[in-house]
Amino acid sequence: MQLLFICADVVYEGVGPMRVGIITLEDYTNYGNRLQNYALCTLVKELGCEVYSGLTCFEKSEWVRTEKSRSKRIIKQMLPFALYKKHVERSLDKYESCRNKLMDERIRKFKQFTRSYTECMPVLVVKDDSDLARKLNEKSYDFFITGSDQVWNPIYRENSFYFLTFAPPGKRLSFAASISSDKISEADKLLYSRYFREMKYISVREESAAQLIKQISGRYADVTLDPTLLLSAEQWNQVIRKPSVELDEDYICTYFLGEVPKCVQEFADQKNLKVLQLNSMENPELFSIDPAEFMYILKNSKYVLTDSFHAVVFSVIFHKEFYVFRRQQKGLANMFSRIESITKKLNLENHIQDRRFIVEQNAIENWKKIDSFLQQERSISISMLKQVMGMI
Repeated sequence: MQLLFICADVVYEGVGPMRVGIITLEDYTNYGNRLQNYALCTLVKELGCEVYSGLTCFEKSEWVRTEKSRSKRIIKQMLPFALYKKHVERSLDKYESCRNKLMDERIRKFKQFTRSYTECMPVLVVKDDSDLARKLNEKSYDFFITGSDQVWNPIYRENSFYFLTFAPPGKRLSFAASISSDKISEADKLLYSRYFREMKYISVREESAAQLIKQISGRYADVTLDPTLLLSAEQWNQVIRKPSVELDEDYICTYFLGEVPKCVQEFADQKNLKVLQLNSMENPELFSIDPAEFMYILKNSKYVLTDSFHAVVFSVIFHKEFYVFRRQQKGLANMFSRIESITKKLNLENHIQDRRFIVEQNAIENWKKIDSFLQQERSISISMLKQVMGMI
């Protein structure tokens, strides 16, 4: 029986709603990762689609490579697939139990948030890409979308999973995907070039990524905002939840993924405000809050000080005064370009601060203009998705 349903203001005819799988990094410790996943799922759901995310798969070859001992690698290689599958499942349980209790609690809450707000795919143990394709095709997905996290970061180059190679080229889409690097090694260029040429549609979140894709593959890529910026404050207000932690009436919210600048406490002392430091194990009650509680604390703060892109995003969404700093973290490549990009688009570059001291700026007054820009970008993104998925 042929069904008819409405996607926004477009009529789509088909056998039931489209089924879409979202493929992204699954990080149950990172707020931005979980919130971008929720936002992209929400955007696609608004098209009238069934949306599933959270696909995690393991290949036998990956497990074999982890052994340093040649003899152990040989033994693992000889194991029947059924025994390997059971070993992976046991290893996952052991891995979770080895983490410290505070991190365990954070992961538990993040997973609960994910299950509450998204339809999750199962964990799959597969022999190879063809085995994964077979198992996914049993569910009859119309499209797969990779993004919007750093799915194409060169450190994941051996995992073609994030380029959707398990799916037919006509079903491979990306949305606000990130390479997180201005350069790709010569060894990787041929591989990336083939992957990009096989995509049905490419959308990235940085201009530098679009330029790099054009350079190595000849493909054009649309540049769109991170999906967290494409949901309105009203939509996010339906998700946020007050934490059980007692909060002061006025406070500064800090969220740093790298080292916290000394000027943060100096700024707080000048303002005579308490600092609520998120993402620090020194504050156990705050360290384990879930993404919904994270947004509540940020929304109700007087100031937000951060080195995080998504903390900037939610400061903008909730009209908060914020200052952002370049991240200092050992072993981490420069990922500041997207912060520079979004602050430039919103005319908020003066809120990027030196790590030695904060030069306070006038209160942000152009929120209406910013909201109008974001609404326009949202309309463009929705129209683009409809078109590429054949809804218009």
